[in-house]
Amino acid sequence: MVTETEVSTAEPELDFDVLGDSVGVQVNLTRRALLQRAAQTRAPGQRRKPSGYITALVMIGANPGVSQKRLADTLVLDAGAIVDIVDLLEAEGIVERRRDPVDRRRMNLFLTVAGETEWQLARDRNVEQDKIVTACLTGAETAQLLELLRRLRRHAAAGGGKRAE
Repeated sequence: MVTETEVSTAEPELDFDVLGDSVGVQVNLTRRALLQRAAQTRAPGQRRKPSGYITALVMIGANPGVSQKRLADTLVLDAGAIVDIVDLLEAEGIVERRRDPVDRRRMNLFLTVAGETEWQLARDRNVEQDKIVTACLTGAETAQLLELLRRLRRHAAAGGGKRAE
């Protein structure tokens, strides 16, 4: 007879069938796992920021004066999503919108003084999170993974097409 202590509590992983070899599914599941991991490291009482918030903050800091449209295109966000994110960043005093002096229809984005501090904190947190997340990979594997993900993103943005040989 098997006792309760002899029964493993770990269940075998579910069969993913064709999804096990689906890059899109695996990228999506990995993203969800990473978001879940980030949530576990959030300070008690700290609210979750909307998807794209930290990325937008870091990108604005790295690209002062970037247009709202270019940022949305780069982050693969629709106009409504980027407006919501920038509205929140602006309401928190982190980002300010300025009319482009050449094209008055365009809004350019800049960090405020408070935003500079938040930008540095976000960058530092991102570096630390990446160290934790990629601890199971070598430096070469991390570099290869990043290059492959960048290539997939560019390929998808270009509308797909011919397979690389």
